[in-house]
Amino acid sequence: MRSPWCLTWRTAAAEDDALSAVFQEAIAPGITGLHPDLVRPLWQPQAPTQPEASVDWCGVGITTYTPVDYPQYHQLDINDGLQSRLERIDVHTMFFGPDSTGNASRFRDGLSS
Repeated sequence: MRSPWCLTWRTAAAEDDALSAVFQEAIAPGITGLHPDLVRPLWQPQAPTQPEASVDWCGVGITTYTPVDYPQYHQLDINDGLQSRLERIDVHTMFFGPDSTGNASRFRDGLSS
């Protein structure tokens, strides 16, 4: 299975809303187990109704995106090569609800494993 973080030469890198969606999908249900409808973008033109205080939910948004200026090329064999580029992406997450601390901890621990 191909990693979602590795793109083929025919695949464009995710940017803007598509990149935010990658992080939303990773948080729910991938790491925290929150329902996908309860992982929302932090900044929206028209914010949806906030869930009840008894509901666990999360807001996520990209705060900075910094590409490294120089891509790297790796020769794989006589006919193939791989180009890669490092990027720093800072993502801000806010957890709400009765298990907000637990969800934040699961998210943090899930990223480090």
